[in-house]
Amino acid sequence: DNNSRWESVYSYLARDIHTLRSQLVVGNTYTSSGIFDSLSFTGLQLSSDKEMLPDSLHGFAPTIRGIARTTAEVSVYQNGYSIYKTTVA
Repeated sequence: DNNSRWESVYSYLARDIHTLRSQLVVGNTYTSSGIFDSLSFTGLQLSSDKEMLPDSLHGFAPTIRGIARTTAEVSVYQNGYSIYKTTVA
């Protein structure tokens, strides 16, 4: 049977661009949004990729909570080094 067909549902080419800390996608793709619904489109998309950032720029900051019954010193250490110190009452 010579009536073979190829049907693409979702085809794209993606490439990381490390110098821009981004990813380039060409083809069928979707918009990304944490607020609105995604839209499908055919074209080109250049988007930031937070995973390409060095660890020092990830912006993670833990929340420290507690109750001090008297004046106390709170120290935060990372890899054995003091990175934050304060006195609370």
